[in-house]
Amino acid sequence: MRARPLLCAHRGGAALGPENTLVACRRSLELGVDAVEVDVRWTQDRVAVLLHDERVDRTTDGRGEVRALTWAQLRELDAGGWFDSAHRGERVPSLAELVQLLELHAGVLLFLEVKEQGEEGATLAEAALALAEDVGLGHRLTVISFHPDPLLRVKAMRPEVPTVALQAAGSVTDPVRFVRDRGADGWGPHHAALTEETLRRVHQEGLFAFVWTVNEPGRARELVALGLGSHPGDVLVTDAPHRVREALRGGEG
Repeated sequence: MRARPLLCAHRGGAALGPENTLVACRRSLELGVDAVEVDVRWTQDRVAVLLHDERVDRTTDGRGEVRALTWAQLRELDAGGWFDSAHRGERVPSLAELVQLLELHAGVLLFLEVKEQGEEGATLAEAALALAEDVGLGHRLTVISFHPDPLLRVKAMRPEVPTVALQAAGSVTDPVRFVRDRGADGWGPHHAALTEETLRRVHQEGLFAFVWTVNEPGRARELVALGLGSHPGDVLVTDAPHRVREALRGGEG
């Protein structure tokens, strides 16, 4: 059987429902994804919540910075109406709520992107790790970030927990050095940055690839042909698991 990468729902499955909401995550889980990726930030009162942007303006009917709002204030916002009228009333979830959902889906991995930087990011990663461990999901958690502090904190606390160093599109820094400087286990490039040569080198160094964000089946097949999936930890990240999963399954056998 030909190897394939793990299928991961980006922002919970952003083409299936409002990004970073429980409804999107549920739909991805029903499709049988291998993993779910979400973004996490602190509220003013230090509740870890699922939101990508620094501000709530784009994905809710509110305005302002996430860190300026309490959990109670954030919970009052509509996080679904911007997507379409059928999702009006969907709420911003806490990380705790997502963890509870994943408890019902044995074996599904959680890739948690810590959006905060510096000590804020490090403490958020620490809190997320503690939350996952409290319910027995620590072995299913991978912490990912564009920022080094969350990754370094996780490795200092739990060296066995995988981490991914996300690399910005267009970065010219050597991928292996980039990952090693952050003590990470995986390289997280935009799919356009992936080449057969680079992927082979990353794999030779014992690192896996976490490749974002691939929404076209044809591109998914191209990446598999380049060798994505030849490392057992490789991940293909997509907003649209319903479109991409058949392309990956076609690579098996």
